[in-house]
Amino acid sequence: MGIRHADVATSGNKGTAAQWNADHIIDDDSKPKNSTTLIVAAHDSLDTTRADYVCDGIDDDVQIQAAIDALGGQGGRITLLEGSFVLGGTVNLDDNITIEGQGLATLIQWSGAFYGLRCNTKTGIRISSITMVGKGSALAFNIGIQMSQCIDCIIQSCWFYSFGSAGIWVANAGDTIIVSDCFSSGCFGGGMYLTGNGKKVVVSNNDFSDNTGHGLLLTGVTGAVISGNTINNNTASGIYANGIIRCSIMGNICMNNDYNDIGVYDGISLAVNCVGNSLVGNICTDNDRYEINIGAPGCDRNIVVANFLNGSDHTGALNDSGTNTEAGHNVVV
Repeated sequence: MGIRHADVATSGNKGTAAQWNADHIIDDDSKPKNSTTLIVAAHDSLDTTRADYVCDGIDDDVQIQAAIDALGGQGGRITLLEGSFVLGGTVNLDDNITIEGQGLATLIQWSGAFYGLRCNTKTGIRISSITMVGKGSALAFNIGIQMSQCIDCIIQSCWFYSFGSAGIWVANAGDTIIVSDCFSSGCFGGGMYLTGNGKKVVVSNNDFSDNTGHGLLLTGVTGAVISGNTINNNTASGIYANGIIRCSIMGNICMNNDYNDIGVYDGISLAVNCVGNSLVGNICTDNDRYEINIGAPGCDRNIVVANFLNGSDHTGALNDSGTNTEAGHNVVV
């Protein structure tokens, strides 16, 4: 029982949709289709024939949500084809869902102020290769991906532009959350928010640049690894941390933050009650106040080692208002 192939096409011959349909013969058509991969086409996708759901460019969240719901609790993969999707509401992801697009060719746009892709208390979600464009400064609660209290989840290789709030908001981070190789720019609340004290949280190799607000905001985070990110030209601090504990901030590039030169933001800022963190091997250049600022006595036992701190127009390279700071081997130019 199942699908058998009537003919085998020669290598490299894609054929037509009609040929594909004719070639797949259902031996027992009394059984419903059961697939762990569903395809959602945009209204302007090049070929909608083989898609399971076809959007019309208005409230496309309805079709995307229907595909997710059709997979049920066992999970599976949603593939978004190339083209433009317009969301009229939030898409709620379920456990063990992979939703992936075709990179810059898959564009999701927002019609209002709401979370775009949202997952709360879910497990095993992967979101990748999607370009998302928000509605701009007028809609403060416009967010690309919102993930709360989730476990074993990945956001990878996505692009975020012009959101009223942040492109990515990982709230009350659960265990094993990875955000990597993403690009968040032109957002009016900042590039990314990360809050919560989950274990094995990694934010790596992203670009959070040219945002209004902080490039990366960390609040109440424990044990996270923030590494290899490029965080430039934000109007506030590059990395702003409040109440983080035992986090590793290493190998990031933070340049020309506090872009408007008002002298109140830094390259990397440990603001309040940041304890036991390591800042190692970061490059901080031409940030308008301090390249690295440990800003309050409640910041205790932090390590600041082997960073490159350079600027021709800043208040200073390193400010330490904390207690028991271990600082050394930083290159100050």
